[in-house]
Amino acid sequence: TETSILIIDPVDYDDFGYYVCVASLSSDKFVYARDCCDSDSESGSGESIETVYAISNISQLSVSPSGSISINPLEIVTSFGDTISFNCSALGGPDNQYNWTHLSNVVGNDPQLTLSSVTFDDDGVYQCEVFNAAGNDIATSVLNVTLVSIAIINGPRNQTVESGDNINITCEYF
Repeated sequence: TETSILIIDPVDYDDFGYYVCVASLSSDKFVYARDCCDSDSESGSGESIETVYAISNISQLSVSPSGSISINPLEIVTSFGDTISFNCSALGGPDNQYNWTHLSNVVGNDPQLTLSSVTFDDDGVYQCEVFNAAGNDIATSVLNVTLVSIAIINGPRNQTVESGDNINITCEYF
């Protein structure tokens, strides 16, 4: 018997997949028979190089996504009624699966989580768990829902005045 070993050191996230072992045997002699039960059949031997192959069953290598998971964005501040999306990505595999949770409830199972018409109930921490046969990892993001969207258009301007003067400090916002 002979042994062949494939060494993957160190394993990388991209090494996941399906592997087979292929063994070959070459010979310069062969015997053949054709139509064994017919009196006119040919049989004989000869010289030629023949190669015979044996293929193993398919083996799956799963690589844990641990250490590779990321969420984008890490925090969202949005207004009541808006639509938002979180994106979760991870390496490793194959067959990475996704679970999004909020307040211990599963709220999605795709790499992207989209929430339409957000309310204050949607406010809080979101976790994306990525898992496969080799392991799992979790990343978190935060959603802050505000009542209204507000922004300063023009803030107060520098002013120079004398003691006793009257001034107006203006702030424009929407």
